[in-house]
Amino acid sequence: MLLEYLNTINSKKIILASQSLRRKEILEQMELKFEIHVSNFEENLDKKLFKHPVDYVKANAEGKVMDVASRYPDADLIIGCDTIVLFNNEIIEKPKNAEDASRILHKLSGNTHEVISVVCLVYPKIQVNGKPLTQVFDDCTKVEFGHMTDTFINKYIESGYCYDKAGGYGIQSGFTFISRIDGSYWNVVGFPSFKFCEHLIEVVKKYWTE
Repeated sequence: MLLEYLNTINSKKIILASQSLRRKEILEQMELKFEIHVSNFEENLDKKLFKHPVDYVKANAEGKVMDVASRYPDADLIIGCDTIVLFNNEIIEKPKNAEDASRILHKLSGNTHEVISVVCLVYPKIQVNGKPLTQVFDDCTKVEFGHMTDTFINKYIESGYCYDKAGGYGIQSGFTFISRIDGSYWNVVGFPSFKFCEHLIEVVKKYWTE
């Protein structure tokens, strides 16, 4: 999707404001050239202050990007993203420990949940009404789990795969109890690549193409 614009895009200074290995790999698969600068934004916002889960995820994504943008005003594009799992209106993030991972996986077993990501793109050198151009968008994928036995859940937790992922699982790491998904696969991995490309191409055409 980005192929015809890659030369233009890769001539720019692009920063990924995330230490997520999965987001790094997805951008690399797009053949984008970028730097990684981890945000110092503390993701400790009070969920109760937000009327809708998407607003909470948006605040985290924007917070990450704005922190990095304040340190790298010479960047052409800064990419930030935050992802949660939503089940019965409960926001589920990365498990804190084995007990938390067990609680989460038992809750999701045999049920359908939503994976919600918000991406924030900031273009420091493109000024609109005196402020850097900013694009914010979200994506939602429904994921259905089959029934997981206690033995499987315990083994999965012992493997360590659960700890750095919202919802305590990774679709890309052979998690075989996913029976169905409705929406973007890459969103479940951690970055909605199709919508990202759509938004980036829009800017390339309007601002980066001579």
